[in-house]
Amino acid sequence: DMSAVQSMNYTFDSCGIRDLKNIKNWNLKSCKSMLDAFKNTSAMEIDVSGWTINEDAIVAMNELFKDNKELRKINVSNLVTNKVQNITSIFSGCTKIEEIIGLSTWDTSDLRYVSNMFNGVKLTNIDLSNWDFSVIYANMYSIWGETSPKTIVLNNIKWDDPAVVNKFLYESSYSGDSKVTKIVMDEIREDMTNFQGMFKNLNLLVEDIRLPNWAINVSECFKNCSGLRDIVSNWNTEYTQLENSKNCYQGTNIRTIDGEDDRVTSIPPEWGGLTFNDDDTLVIEIYSPLCWHCMKFKSKYKEVANTFKDNKSIKFIKLSSFTE
Repeated sequence: DMSAVQSMNYTFDSCGIRDLKNIKNWNLKSCKSMLDAFKNTSAMEIDVSGWTINEDAIVAMNELFKDNKELRKINVSNLVTNKVQNITSIFSGCTKIEEIIGLSTWDTSDLRYVSNMFNGVKLTNIDLSNWDFSVIYANMYSIWGETSPKTIVLNNIKWDDPAVVNKFLYESSYSGDSKVTKIVMDEIREDMTNFQGMFKNLNLLVEDIRLPNWAINVSECFKNCSGLRDIVSNWNTEYTQLENSKNCYQGTNIRTIDGEDDRVTSIPPEWGGLTFNDDDTLVIEIYSPLCWHCMKFKSKYKEVANTFKDNKSIKFIKLSSFTE
C-alpha cells in the first residue's frame, strides 16, 4: 500500500532491478516528490499508466526515469497532472528506448521545467499533442542533447507566447547531427491565433502545417527555415482575420505552392506539357510563394476558375515568379 507515501525520492536509484511489472497500479495519492525514483535501473519495460496521482499535490518528477539504459518501452499515460512543475531530465540517458506511450495524455498546464528531458533519446517520432506550453520557462536548454527526432507532432497544443514553442523546437532542431525536419500540426485550437516566429530558424524541409483561417499574426512564422522548399499547406483557406504576415517566409527557399486544382494548371519549371488551341483564352496568375496576399488571393482565383468549369476554351494558369 503506497497511499501514505509522501516522497519516493531515490527509491530504486541504481539498484539494478529488472522486473517492475507490479508497479503499474500504485496508489500514490499522497506523494509529492519522485526525484530519481527509478533512475538507473535495469528494467526493459516500465508501465505506470495506472498510477493514482494526487492532483492537488505539487509533484516533482525530475530525473524520474533517468539513465535507464536497458529500457525499451515505457507507458507514462496520465502520469503528469496539472500540478506537476518539474520534469527536467525525466527520460535523459534512456538511450535504447524504442517507444514512449502516453505523452499526449499529460496535463502540462502548470509545467515549468523541461530541460534535458529527452537528452540521449533516439526516437524518430515524438507525439506531444495536447501539450500546454503556456507556463513552460523560455530559458530551457538541451531538450534533446546530442539527438533529436525527425518528426514532432503538435496537434491541439496551447501556448501564450509562440516564442516558447519555438525555443522548445529550436533546442531540438540544432542539437547534435540529427535535426527535426518535420512538424505535424494537422489540428489547431481555435483560440490559438498568434503564430509569430513559431518555426523561425528551424531546419524544416517540408511544411505541412495547416495554418488556420483564424490566424491573426503569422509574421516571421517560417523565417530563415533555409531548408524549406515545398509548401503542402491548405492555402485555399480564406484568411479573413489576418493582420500581420510580415517576413513570414523570408529566408526560405520556397519555389512553388502546392495544391493542384481541377481548373487551375501550374506551369512546371520546364514549361513542358502545355498545349493550347488558337482560340483559347488564357488567364494567368503570376504569384510569389513568399507573398501572403498572393496566398489569400488563391482561393478567389480558384473560385473564378470554377465559375467557368463548363467552358473548356478558357484556361486558368498559375505561374510562380520563381520559375526560371
